[in-house]
Amino acid sequence: MLVVATLKDIGLLGEGAHILSTPVAVITGLTYDALPWMALPIYVALEKIDRDQVEAAADLYASGWQQFRRVILPLSAPGVYAGILLVGIANIGDYLSAQILGGPSTTMIGNIIQTQYVQNGDYPVASALSLVLMAALLLCVFVYAKVVAQDGLGTVPVLAIAIGDISGKGIGAGAAAPVRSRPWTRFLLPTYVFVVMAYTLVPIAVMVLYTFNKAPNQRLTFAWQGFTTEWYGKLFEVADLTQALVHSLEVATISSIIATALGTPAAMALARRR
Repeated sequence: MLVVATLKDIGLLGEGAHILSTPVAVITGLTYDALPWMALPIYVALEKIDRDQVEAAADLYASGWQQFRRVILPLSAPGVYAGILLVGIANIGDYLSAQILGGPSTTMIGNIIQTQYVQNGDYPVASALSLVLMAALLLCVFVYAKVVAQDGLGTVPVLAIAIGDISGKGIGAGAAAPVRSRPWTRFLLPTYVFVVMAYTLVPIAVMVLYTFNKAPNQRLTFAWQGFTTEWYGKLFEVADLTQALVHSLEVATISSIIATALGTPAAMALARRR
């Protein structure tokens, strides 16, 4: 609201102009949220580049633009693709930004799933739609891991950052000193891993149970009443599903492009300061 009011005061926007309840507001909010997820993988990829290669290009009289286009960009491409993947996954499944910042014309696939779960109470259809979306996103991750990732770079960029890139130690910087484990850690760490895995996988297992369970679709039940695939056929009867899917892809693509354009200079600035 403050930005819009300022633009109106300086005459760049008319008095009747508004941003909320428009696709622009949704894309802006998603880009704002996704910018760190784009900048950090690119930063990790830039940190992995051998500076001697950039200096060799300069010694061969390559301009700054040629160094970026022929050396830096190809070597940092896995980080760019990893950022696009992270941003795309988060944005396609988002529904809060579209609900708060957008309006009826900005319905996304996440809003359809939420409507089926919360308002309609149609758990099997909502679970089937969620499972199809999850399978499509996992397919994108698999394709990325097989086709794009090079030498493991970018496959787990956030994990790479957590291990040591931000701390300044860097992966491969040398063997770490052996740490003597304490007896209580042998119990605590497996317990923690089990709790995290259960927290992650139990909801997915319940969702899968609903998608193949021949239970009444208006009742919350875990009783197994037979195997069926009829809920997947009912996905074609969901109102506005195609429009929401197309809009989700459009919003995710546009926000990913903007986040890439903004995150790349930010990542390069961070890498130069190191």
